[in-house]
Amino acid sequence: TIDDVYSHIDRLLYLKDWHQLFQYLVGYAWRIEQGNERKGFHCHFSFLFNGSEMSGDVNMGFALMSLWDNEITGCWGETDICNANKHRYGPGRLGVGYFERTDSQGCLNVIEANKYLAKETQYLRIRPKGRRTFGVGIGPNLADKKGRPSLKEPTWQYGAGI
Repeated sequence: TIDDVYSHIDRLLYLKDWHQLFQYLVGYAWRIEQGNERKGFHCHFSFLFNGSEMSGDVNMGFALMSLWDNEITGCWGETDICNANKHRYGPGRLGVGYFERTDSQGCLNVIEANKYLAKETQYLRIRPKGRRTFGVGIGPNLADKKGRPSLKEPTWQYGAGI
C-alpha cells in the first residue's frame, strides 16, 4: 500500500542518520511513483557519497539493496541497482558511479541522471495528505569542513549545457 511505501522511506531516512553504510553520505534524493497494476508503487533513490573516502560504487549499491530488502521492506518487491548495469547508458551518458570533480561531462551526466527524480510528469493517484512524492537531503555545509581545501577546482558549472 502507499502507507507501506511511506513507512519504508521513513525507515530508510531514519537509518541514514546513524547506519554505518551512510557514514560518507553527502546527499540524496528520492521519489515515489505509481506504475501499472503489476508494478504498483515504487521508489527511486539517488545517493551521493564522498568518493575520496570510499570505493566500490557497485558494492555499495548491493549493500544498500540488502539494507532495503532485508531490514526495511522484508524482501517485499524488487530492487534494481543502476550501478551494476552501467551498460544501459549510452557512450558519454553514464551518470552513475565514481566521478572526479574535474570531470565536467561526468558531473553533467550525474545531473541529467538525477533530473529523472524531479520530473513533473509523474504523480500519485493516491497520496496521504501532507506527504510528498519527492524529497532531497542537503549535504554538509562545506564551510564547516575541516582540513585543507582541494587543489582541484571544478571545471564545470551547474546549468552549463543544460
